[in-house]
Amino acid sequence: MRYLIKVSLFSFIAILLTSNSSTAQSQEKGIKHEARINKMTEKLSEELDLSDTQVKEVKALFRKFGERKKALRDQFDRAERAEIKPAMEQIKEDFEKEMKTILSPEQFEQFKAMPKPGPRGQHRKHNKAAKAFHKENVYPILLAQRVKLEDKISEADKAELAELRKTLKAEKARHKAKKKGESPDPEKRQANRQKRKNDPNRQKVKALVEKYQEDIQVLMEEVKPQLEKLREAFEKEQGESSEPHPRKGKGSKSERHMTKKMARFLLMNPKGENENIPPAAVSTITDVKVYPNPSQGISQIEYTLQSSGLVTIELHDKNGNLIDTIEQSKKAAGQYKRSIDFAKYTLGVYYVILKDANGQIVSQKVVR
Repeated sequence: MRYLIKVSLFSFIAILLTSNSSTAQSQEKGIKHEARINKMTEKLSEELDLSDTQVKEVKALFRKFGERKKALRDQFDRAERAEIKPAMEQIKEDFEKEMKTILSPEQFEQFKAMPKPGPRGQHRKHNKAAKAFHKENVYPILLAQRVKLEDKISEADKAELAELRKTLKAEKARHKAKKKGESPDPEKRQANRQKRKNDPNRQKVKALVEKYQEDIQVLMEEVKPQLEKLREAFEKEQGESSEPHPRKGKGSKSERHMTKKMARFLLMNPKGENENIPPAAVSTITDVKVYPNPSQGISQIEYTLQSSGLVTIELHDKNGNLIDTIEQSKKAAGQYKRSIDFAKYTLGVYYVILKDANGQIVSQKVVR
């Protein structure tokens, strides 16, 4: 009997704790929601120069339609969320109608021209800036590396890659056009995703990536410090943290991500986005070797300079930061060897960077 009483008591305590936890979580969500409303209202007030009365009315409007959206979401499971799209569109229309009654005609026009508040609007803005930065700064570097890979690819594989580029580009355009239409139900969307995953063309790309994987990895490692520097510069420009972005977890998910990166690299057209554009400049420094590697002390750097000009040799850490300038001098075309003492540097991963007169770089990863 005592045992049953104890079990009942523990069960009651567990239910009570769960209830209190749920209540606390609900309160925390409510506080965050109210803070977001205050932030959005404050932003609108700054942009539109709202009066005190308008601020109160706008804040009340955000609360009212926030509750409507929550009530609508609560009616559906996650699997049925596609069905609420028309109702959400109606809520949006009703929101704008009531907002129009609060604002003056000039203010309302300004309101409509503003980017959508919240994470989605910010995300779209960030993506647009990231794409522009990538095209101007990152793409030329990757293209130069892709040009180097072309000599290692067989003629038969080059022809297959050219065909795959056309096919996948057309498929992407069809998918994009279809996506603009009415959203399919979740089951159909999952089926389409699985269908794309098992697409024979994607399997062909995967096979080619596996075939040239070692060559691709070497070329991507060469420019890793340079790309890391560019990422830091972009994030600084956007006012974001420049800390590294490690991927969550290890294993298959990270491997899939790397496979996708290598597939995009392999599918790049070495002639550029427009085949009439000449390929990006290639470094005049070739046949770079660093040995022994890993290094216990003195290592040798060997390279060939195809045409005379300025040569700069630098040592960077794994994050792309300049550690030391080993040499900077004008040289005639020919083969060269230079020693570097790694014993004076701490244990870790380094990159030996060789720059030619045109600023084109070649790098070698070295483990100390």
